Amino acid sequence: MKNNIFLIGTLGLYLFTSCGPSAEQKAAADKAKMDSVIAATKKATEDSISINKGMTELIERKTLTEDAIPYIQSKIDEIKTAQTKATIDMESIKSFQLGRTADEKESQITSQVDIQNRLDEQLKTLESAVKIFKHALNEMDGLESKKFTLYSDFDTYKKDLDSRIHKTEKDIIDESGSKELEETFTFNKVIKEEKFIDDVKQFKKYHSTN
Repeated sequence: MKNNIFLIGTLGLYLFTSCGPSAEQKAAADKAKMDSVIAATKKATEDSISINKGMTELIERKTLTEDAIPYIQSKIDEIKTAQTKATIDMESIKSFQLGRTADEKESQITSQVDIQNRLDEQLKTLESAVKIFKHALNEMDGLESKKFTLYSDFDTYKKDLDSRIHKTEKDIIDESGSKELEETFTFNKVIKEEKFIDDVKQFKKYHSTN
């Protein structure tokens, strides 16, 4: 009887011990937890770097957009001055000129009309462009205060921002009826062009010191 009790007790202790995790299992579980922590930390670090890089680019784009508005406005003023001159030139062409044939006069008028039409189209393009830049700047209002933990959240915000700008851009272009603007202008493209960036920076540099 005592032997049976000892046997049962030994068997119970064995079963109890065998039901618990082994040292290898504990080590594997601890390693899995550690790997999970390391992966999460790595992901958080990568997200932080990507968010900082993306935010820096967006803030730089906002600054460029703001600086571009007076630059584009200056080009509008230049076109308007050119239009005034073109109107005066047209009046001069239409006036009497000794020794000029009727065909020569008509040819000069036709050429001047082409000049005026080009100026009108350029003005329409620039006026629409400045509207788009002003809208884009409004959409980026408060950008610097935005906080993101996950890069996916930042990416969603950026895509939504681009979508809103593009929608208004399309509406303004459609309203303008400018074929040239429709075929050549895209805010996200223009804002990245090196020549445009350099021109805006040069304009700002010149006008900030005068």
